[in-house]
Amino acid sequence: MRKTINFMLLTAVIAVFSFSSCNDIKPKEVALKTMNDSINYTLGQWQGDMFKQQYFATDSTGQQLTAFVEALDKAYNTKDADEMYDLGIQVGKYFNDQIKNGYFGDSTLIGNVDKIMTGLVNALNDYQEVITSEEADSIVQAIQQKVQSQRYGNQN
Repeated sequence: MRKTINFMLLTAVIAVFSFSSCNDIKPKEVALKTMNDSINYTLGQWQGDMFKQQYFATDSTGQQLTAFVEALDKAYNTKDADEMYDLGIQVGKYFNDQIKNGYFGDSTLIGNVDKIMTGLVNALNDYQEVITSEEADSIVQAIQQKVQSQRYGNQN
């Protein structure tokens, strides 16, 4: 289940890169005014932390992170087929589905590219002043459980 969630969020995050420029990878302040703002930022923060742990744990210079962001940006701005481009296409399709159907299949949890990107970039930069990685993990799990319980509760 966790792998499915990671893939879904990875998909969402990479698709986000297709909708916005990835050149600014510095942490930013963000206002979370609505539930959608909060869930979008939280998902970006949560996935960014996962990326950081899995792919950038030893990147003390930030060069790998910069290369990653540049590769994502390139994947959506070129027709050259490579691993990042292919992954970007897969993720983009999934993210578009999430925008259409809502996160975790809940149509009220609507995607917001700017909030996801900000959460992702902040997590990749260890900027945890808005919410911590642990809080993001707890929030995502709680929301997913709530959506699932509502879905299964409605079937009885």
